[in-house]
Amino acid sequence: MATTGRGGGWSASLRRGNAVACRAMDTDQLRSRIHEDMPRVVDELSRLVAIPSIGYDGYDPANVRASAELTRDILRHAGVGADLLEIEGGHPAVFGSVPGPADRPTVLLYAHHDVQPAADPDAWTMPPFTPTVTGGRLYGRGAADDKSGIVIHAAALRAVRADGPLPCSVKVIVEGEEECSTQHLPELVRGHGDLLRSDVAVIADGGNYRTGVPTIGTSIRGATHLTVRVDVLPIAQHSGVFGGPLPDAIMALSRMLASLHDDEGELTIDGLHGFPWPGTQVPEDEFRDESRVFPEIELLGTGTIADRTLSKAAINILAFEAPRVDEVANQIVPSARAVVGLRMAPGEDYAAATDRLAAHLRAVAPWGVRVQIDTEEPGAGYIVDPTTPAYRSARAALTAAFDRKVVEMGSGGSIPLVPMLAETFPGIEVLIWGAGDHRSNFHFRASKMRTAEPGMETSIDGLLVRMEALLEPMIASNDERRHFLSVYMRTTAAVRDELARPSLGGFVDPAWAERWDLAFAELYLEALERWNEDGTAPGPWQVAFALAASEPRIPPLRHLLLGMNAHVNFDLPQALLAVITDAEFDDPEVIGYRAADHARIDAILASRVPEEDRLLEASEQPGDRTLIDRLMTPFNRRATARFLKESRAKVWRNARALSLARRDGPGPLRARVVELGELSSGRVADLGRPGNVIRRLARDGFGVLLAGA
Repeated sequence: MATTGRGGGWSASLRRGNAVACRAMDTDQLRSRIHEDMPRVVDELSRLVAIPSIGYDGYDPANVRASAELTRDILRHAGVGADLLEIEGGHPAVFGSVPGPADRPTVLLYAHHDVQPAADPDAWTMPPFTPTVTGGRLYGRGAADDKSGIVIHAAALRAVRADGPLPCSVKVIVEGEEECSTQHLPELVRGHGDLLRSDVAVIADGGNYRTGVPTIGTSIRGATHLTVRVDVLPIAQHSGVFGGPLPDAIMALSRMLASLHDDEGELTIDGLHGFPWPGTQVPEDEFRDESRVFPEIELLGTGTIADRTLSKAAINILAFEAPRVDEVANQIVPSARAVVGLRMAPGEDYAAATDRLAAHLRAVAPWGVRVQIDTEEPGAGYIVDPTTPAYRSARAALTAAFDRKVVEMGSGGSIPLVPMLAETFPGIEVLIWGAGDHRSNFHFRASKMRTAEPGMETSIDGLLVRMEALLEPMIASNDERRHFLSVYMRTTAAVRDELARPSLGGFVDPAWAERWDLAFAELYLEALERWNEDGTAPGPWQVAFALAASEPRIPPLRHLLLGMNAHVNFDLPQALLAVITDAEFDDPEVIGYRAADHARIDAILASRVPEEDRLLEASEQPGDRTLIDRLMTPFNRRATARFLKESRAKVWRNARALSLARRDGPGPLRARVVELGELSSGRVADLGRPGNVIRRLARDGFGVLLAGA
C-alpha cells in the first residue's frame, strides 16, 4: 500500500509552501450526493451492526475478524486500497490509503469496528445485533459507537472523489480493540509509525451536542480501570457458627469503595489533577434531563457540571462480583471483586493517577483483609488545539454544510489512540467529531444512530419518509397520537408543494422556509421518539402524549388541538431561534421577510382546515361530535384560522424574548425555555379538560406569552 505523508501537521505542510489541501466544492451538489447515497450508508451500517464484534475475553474472536473484513470491503468499495492489519495476540485492525499529490498534506481517518458487550439482550427494547430502522434512527449495538464512523468516512470519500482525484493523501485506520483493551495499542501506533504517519488525524469517534447541531470535540479525558479483589477466607464458612468475629469480603470491599468519595461526593484521593472548565457550560437541568436521573437524586461533587464531567477526575464502580441474590446462603462470603473506573482530567499523569487510586484502596482496606489489585493499561487525556489550520478549515466546512454555528465542546469520554498519535507524531493536528448525538445511548441498551439528520435530509421529502415510518405503527395500534401526526404529514406535504410550485403567493426566501420547516418538525419528532423509547418528553408534549395514552376516548379533534397547541406554543419559538441569528432579530428588514414567510405557512394551514376537518370527522366515532358541534363547524373553521393569527403574534414575541436571553448565555436561555414549557404545559392540560374546546380557546386564546415578552 502506498504510504505518503511526513507528519508535523497541516500547518507545517503549509509552511513548506503547499497550497491548502482542498478545492472549491459546490455545497449543494455535495449535499445532494450525500442525500442520494444515504440508502447505501444505512445498508453498510446495518450490515456492520449485525456482526457482534465484541473483543473482550470469552466472546468469539471470529466475529471481530468478520467485522474487520466487512470494514475492509466497505472501504475498498469507496476507492480505498484497504486490507487487514494483523495484531499479534489481538484482534485485527483495518488500514487503507488513497495516494494524493506528493506535496500535499496527508489526512488520517480513524474509527473502530469493535463494540461493547450487549449484556442481557432480552432487556433491550430492540435486539442488539438485529439492526432496526424506525423513526429515522437505526437501532443496534455499535450503531453510533463507532461503526457509524466507518460508514461516514466511506460516504465522504465517495462524495468527494466524484469530482476527481483527492487533493491530498488519505489514510484510514479502523481499530479492532478500542473498547476492550489498550494492550496492543502501542504496537498498532508506534509499531506501524511509517504506515500511519500523517499531518492531520480526523477521529470519527465523537458526537454532536444535539441532533443536527455540528460539533467539534475540544478535549477527552483519560481513562483506566482497576480490578480489586478482597479475600478473607480460603472457603466460605457457616455464618451461624463463625458469624460475629469474622468479617466478610463484601463488607470489607464495600467500605473500601465507599471511602473513594466524601459526603459531598468529592474524590478523597489526594493529588488528582483538575481545573475549571473554560469552554461551553452545561446547565444542571439539561444534564439531569439527558441523564434521566431520578429527580430526588443529589448530584455528586462541586464545581460546574462541565467541571465535573470534562476537567475533573471521576470514579465509578463499573462492576461488583459476589454471590447473587438468587444464590444466597447462610455463609460468610470469602471473596469479592469490583471493577473501579477512573476518568482523568486532560493533562493528568495517568500512570501516577492510577498508582494513587491503587495506593488509596490498599491503605483503607479494613481488618487486615487481603487485597489484590490488577490494573489496565491507562489511556491519557487530550486537549485539541483549536488554532490549527485543519481545525479552522473543519469549523468553516461544518458551518457551511449545516448553515449554523458550530458547537465546540469537550467530552468526558476517552479515545486512547488520540494521545498516543500526538506523542508518536509530534505536531499532528487532531479533529474529533462523529455522527452520534445526545440520544445515541453510547454503551447502553438501544444504541442508535440517526439515519437522516436535518442537515443531511435537506428536503421535506426526507422528513415525510421519517414521519411515515413513525405513523405506520401508530395506525396499526390505534394510537391516538396518529391524529396529529396524520394532519402534520399532510400539511407538511402542502408546504413542500408550495415551495416547489407556488399557488398561494410563494415564499420570500424558500431556502430559509424549508430550513425552518425542518427545524420545527425536528422538535416534535424528537419528543415523539423519546416518548416511544422511555415514556418521557419535554414540556407540553409530556402532557399531550400522556393524555393520548390515558384518555383514548377523547375525540380526535381534541387530540389534534393538543398536538397543535404544544407544537406551536413550545416548539415554534425555539425553531425560529434555531434559524434566525440575534443580529437578524435586530434587523427589521430581515424580520419582515421572515414574518412574511411565517404568514405564508399560516395561509397554507388555513387553506387545509376544511379538508382536514372533513378527514378528521370521518375518523371519529359516533357521539364524538354533538349536534352543537356540527352546527358550529363553519364557525370552528373560521375560529381555527383566527387562532393561528393570534398565536403567530405571541410566537414572535416569545422568540424575540428567547433571542434576548440567548445573548446572556446558555443559563438564561435555558431558564426561559423552561418557563415557556411550563406555560405551554398548562395550556395543553387545560385543553384536555372536558367541555367545548373551541369555546374555551375563543375565551382564553390559543397562544401563551412569556413574562415581559
